Amino acid sequence: MSTAPSTLPATPGWDDVEVGQQIASQPRLLDWQDVVLQVSGSQDWNRVHYDHQFAVDAGHREVFFNVGWTSATLSRLLTDWCGAHGWLRELEFQMRKMISPGDTLTVKAEVTGKRAEGSSNLVEFDVWLETDREGKTTRGKAVVALPTAQ
Repeated sequence: MSTAPSTLPATPGWDDVEVGQQIASQPRLLDWQDVVLQVSGSQDWNRVHYDHQFAVDAGHREVFFNVGWTSATLSRLLTDWCGAHGWLRELEFQMRKMISPGDTLTVKAEVTGKRAEGSSNLVEFDVWLETDREGKTTRGKAVVALPTAQ
C-alpha cells in the first residue's frame, strides 16, 4: 500500500459552488500524436479518424476526433473539477462541428443549477468544446454529484 499523498484535486464544497461559475481547461493545440492516441485508445478504426486523404475523399476538410474522445475530453474537465469524492452522474452532448489536428481546443463548463436529491448534492452544468477555428463545436449538459457535508 502506498503512503504517498494523494494528487487528486480537492472536491469542492457544496456551499462554494455558485450558479454562473465557470471552469475551463487550458487551451491545447491538438496534433497528430493526439490522433494516434484517440484511435488506438478507442479502437475506432474508421479511416476518417486517421487517414487524411480518405477523410477528404469522404467530403471532410480533415480527419476528425471521434465520439469516445469527445466524451472523455468533456468528462475529464468535470472529474478533475469534482475531485476524488465527487461523481460525474450524467453527461449528454451533441457534436455539431468537427475537431481536427491543428485546432486549439478549450473545454468549458458553466454551473446552471444546484439541487439536493436524496442524499446527493447535484450540480448542473452546460458543457462545451471550443476551437480557435470553429468556435463552439460540441454542446451538452452534465450533472455532478458532490458529497454531503459530514
